Amino acid sequence: MRVRRIAGLTAKNLAAANADAQSPIRRSHASIAASCFAALFLAETGINLAQLLAMKWSPELATSLKDASVARQKFREIKYRAGGRDVTFTVSLGFMPKLRAYLALREYLVQDAEWDVLFVVVGHYAQPRRLTGLSTQFLERLYSRLDTLGMVLPRIGARQWRAAKQDWAMSNHGPVIAARLMGHSLETALRSYSNGTDAAHKAEMGAFLASVEKTVLGPGNDPAGSIGSAVGICIGFHKPAPIAASVTVQPDCRSTEGCLFCDQYRVHADAADIRKLLGCRHCVRLVGGRADSIEQYDRSFGAVLRRVDFLLDELRRRDATMVDQIEHDVDIEGNLDAFWSAKLDQLYELGVA
Repeated sequence: MRVRRIAGLTAKNLAAANADAQSPIRRSHASIAASCFAALFLAETGINLAQLLAMKWSPELATSLKDASVARQKFREIKYRAGGRDVTFTVSLGFMPKLRAYLALREYLVQDAEWDVLFVVVGHYAQPRRLTGLSTQFLERLYSRLDTLGMVLPRIGARQWRAAKQDWAMSNHGPVIAARLMGHSLETALRSYSNGTDAAHKAEMGAFLASVEKTVLGPGNDPAGSIGSAVGICIGFHKPAPIAASVTVQPDCRSTEGCLFCDQYRVHADAADIRKLLGCRHCVRLVGGRADSIEQYDRSFGAVLRRVDFLLDELRRRDATMVDQIEHDVDIEGNLDAFWSAKLDQLYELGVA
C-alpha cells in the first residue's frame, strides 16, 4: 500500500512538472545548461572571469548575430550596445549555433523579468525560480553539480581556459590574429608576440641556438682585431654576415640592431656587456611602445627584443645573480651605460620615448 502511494505521488508530481513549463526542476536543469554554456564561452573567447561576469545583454545582441562581421576566416565578430557601452567579442563560425541556442535558453529563464546581465542562472533550494547572475565560483559549483550526475571533469579554471585559448590561437593562426581574437591591449599583445610561437619565430630561434656558443664569450676573451660596440664587440668590422640564411634583421655595420644578427658579433659574459644589452632593450622597449600596430612593432622592434632576450637568457644561465642585479639597476634605477644613457636622452629630446 505504501509503495503504491509513493508511486501515485511520484506520478502526480511528474505530471505537474510536465504541465508546468516553468517548473522548478525544468528551471534547475536550464540553469545547469546556462552555466555549461558560460564555461564554453570562456573556453571559446578566452576572456577573463571578471569580463564574463560583467557582460551585459540587450535586444541588439540577437540582431547582431545576423549581421556579425567577418573578423578573420572562420571567425565572427559580434558587436552590440548594452548598458550604454559597446560590447565586442569574437567567436568561431562553429560556435554561432551554440550562442543562438543560449540566447533562447536565456529568454526562457528570464521570461518578462528585467535583467540586464548576459549570463543568468536561477537560485537554489528555496528560491529555484528567482534569477541571479553567475557567481565568481560558478565553475567550481558547476563541476561539483556535474560530479553528482556522474560527469567527473578536470577542474579547469578561467585563467587556464584563457591560457589554452592563447596557445591555440598563436599556434594555429599566428600572433597578429591571436592578439585580435584574445582582445589584448596593445602592450599585452606585443609582449605575447615578442615571446613568439609561430613558425617564423621557431626558425629564428633555431638560428639563435646555432650561433650562441660562439657568440657568448668568457670575461676578458677579446679576439684579435675586435672592437667594442654598443651591444658587445665586433670581430670583423665592415664584414657583416648574417647568422643564418634567413634573418629578420639584416646585419649592417651602421646599425646597432644589425650587429645583433651578424655572425661577427660577440658579447662577453661580464657586467659591462650585460649592461649594454639591457640598455639596448630598455631603449627599444620605450620606442616600441609607440608602434601603431602589431605588424609595425614586429617589423621594427620585435625581432631585436627577441634576440636581446635570448642572449640575456644565455647570460643568465651562466650568472643569474649578476644579470638580475644589473637588470634591476638598468630598468628600475635607470643606470644605463654611457652610450645608451646618451641615446635615451636623445629619445626624450625627440619626444619618442
